Amino acid sequence: MAAEQAAARRAALGSSNVSIAIVDAKTSQVVSPHAAGKGGTNQLQETAEDCANHLKEFIEKSEEPKK
Repeated sequence: MAAEQAAARRAALGSSNVSIAIVDAKTSQVVSPHAAGKGGTNQLQETAEDCANHLKEFIEKSEEPKK
């Protein structure tokens, strides 16, 4: 019963799912896919922050000098 109530609460609060893909403009190859999904009251903000953090990490890694 408790699991059913928790599932009902999650459904009532909603959830968000987002997928992003960074694509190389020259080759059209996906170079960095990422999917994020959150539920709860702060779902949209948390999902957006997750995607933004992934993009930031990708950019920082791309800017590192190659060895």
